[in-house]
Amino acid sequence: MKPLFVFFALLFVSCSKDTPEPDNISADAKAERAASSLDSFVGEWIYTVDNQPYKKIIVTKQSGAYTFKHYVMLAGAYELDKDVYEAQDLLPINFVPWDKSPTFQPLVSIKSSFTSGSAAITYRVISGKIYLELGISKYLKEGI
Repeated sequence: MKPLFVFFALLFVSCSKDTPEPDNISADAKAERAASSLDSFVGEWIYTVDNQPYKKIIVTKQSGAYTFKHYVMLAGAYELDKDVYEAQDLLPINFVPWDKSPTFQPLVSIKSSFTSGSAAITYRVISGKIYLELGISKYLKEGI
């Protein structure tokens, strides 16, 4: 009986890893799954309130190093947000692909002075639009 149990356990494990993706996966899910590195996070991302720009995320890549900066709109101009998210390097080791993510979206962890710990930036695609989600705020990619 024990060899039969071991056989079925091995069969289950081998089949579960070889299962192809379903054909009916949405275009948004496919786009999120295609975000396989921090390169997908590079760009300028804007969060709006009442159709007006309010916050901004800028992720850059120079010489293989990624940086993250968070800005807030004060008196009609963007200022670097040092109270919640100071400027920092994004480490590729902190990138989590969709299949290892608890939310099934690619994410990268960052330092947050607000929580005295870490937060996560999640890569989202909703109705064909690309966002970075930080907390409850969705930052739309600039120029799309």
